Amino acid sequence: MELTTQSNQEILDVATPIMDNLMTGSTEIAHAKHTKDFRERLKVIITKEYFEPICRRYQAEWGYFFTREFSGV
Repeated sequence: MELTTQSNQEILDVATPIMDNLMTGSTEIAHAKHTKDFRERLKVIITKEYFEPICRRYQAEWGYFFTREFSGV
């Protein structure tokens, strides 16, 4: 995908489901959902064992994801 030829809406149509998986997966501490759109190289780095304690610490310190606002592409 050549981003420079895409409209904001076309980019958001691709990015929104990816962000949904990232945020919901983090909130639910669901590794498979969070990493669903990752390439294999990143999946090797963000293992379930690595992911779960990070989510628990983040939630304890900062709370949960609940909304987001589009700020620009």
